[in-house]
Amino acid sequence: MGCSASAEAAPDLPPPPPGTNVGDGTKVLLACMTHHWRRRRDNWLGFDEDNFMRAMKIRERAVAFTLHAVNARQQHTYALESEGGWLGRAQGVYDKMMANQPRERAARVRFDLSRFRQTGRVTLLCVDNNRYISHRNNGWMVADYGNAETAGKRIDYYVAVVSGRGAARLVPPGHV
Repeated sequence: MGCSASAEAAPDLPPPPPGTNVGDGTKVLLACMTHHWRRRRDNWLGFDEDNFMRAMKIRERAVAFTLHAVNARQQHTYALESEGGWLGRAQGVYDKMMANQPRERAARVRFDLSRFRQTGRVTLLCVDNNRYISHRNNGWMVADYGNAETAGKRIDYYVAVVSGRGAARLVPPGHV
């Protein structure tokens, strides 16, 4: 099962304030509406005890990522850094995504921002294997989908900007 949501943000996850930018140096939180968690609004990305990225109901375990532009020719493509390291692909483990990886193992992730201003949602493409990033039944984040839909529904992430332009009205109280 993939991460799915309607084209609109959940009522309590508002679209970003006007003027909000996502770009190099922006710090973000990512949330996903997975079937596993019954499309609950509190599926913020965090990592488990083995550093595997997961959609978790525990908002206090959400991980903030700082976006680092890969290069000028790959627009909206970033390496994602957290306090402990970089987001990367686990080797030989069904393309699961892992936190706290060394810089040389950082995944290059392209953000499709076409619906961001209206909904706060994006799709994420792992450039390294040309697969979309979503979640499996147990909440594991994987780069394993060939298109931006699974079971006829978009693979969406809600992006909450926690630092950078537009961060002031970011996440409703109690979500971070």
